[in-house]
Amino acid sequence: MKRWPSLVAAWLLAVTLVTPAWVRTVRIEITVPLADHSEETLNRAMKQAVEKSVQGATAIGLSWIRIDGAGCCTTQVRRQPAP
Repeated sequence: MKRWPSLVAAWLLAVTLVTPAWVRTVRIEITVPLADHSEETLNRAMKQAVEKSVQGATAIGLSWIRIDGAGCCTTQVRRQPAP
């Protein structure tokens, strides 16, 4: 009977340490070209980047995304979501 608590403890430890198969994290970086740096163009580019990243996440079977950051280079907007 002394084995029972140690078996339960070992099983609980194994269950908590093993990552479930359904947990997936990916990092997707999307770039969208810019014609100029006006606010309207930046807003349009950001919307396109969000739409592209949602399409990409949906295509690989993810149900949600998290946006970690966005940046603007000289000729493109860069977005880095993390589902």
